[in-house]
Amino acid sequence: MSANFDIKILYIEDEYITRMEVNIILGTKYKNVILAKNGEEGYELYKSEKPDLIITDIKMPDCDGIEMVKKIRAEDSKVPIIVASAFEKEFFKFDDLDIQDYIIKPITKFSLLIMIEDVMSSYEQLDT
Repeated sequence: MSANFDIKILYIEDEYITRMEVNIILGTKYKNVILAKNGEEGYELYKSEKPDLIITDIKMPDCDGIEMVKKIRAEDSKVPIIVASAFEKEFFKFDDLDIQDYIIKPITKFSLLIMIEDVMSSYEQLDT
């Protein structure tokens, strides 16, 4: 698998410990990880940083992950998005949001890194 280690990843998670744990996982392989603590901050960082990949929690205060993704999709239909949640995928309605993948918490290093590689490989193939 040929993942680009220089991709910019925006990770949005309201729980501090989870945010730091996933930041450590991402940091083992990717150089540029940006963290946000809620959907509103995530959306602002999306606009200013233009990440190559977004990984977001769903249930968050202020602006949840679904609302944030709707705002992003209104501006950008291409940026790959992975949703992370403690709930099963069927619990949420985001069929129209073009989510590339879904991971159930707790997030493990192996499953997350493989998922990122798969999503980015698919994205790179579509982009060529």
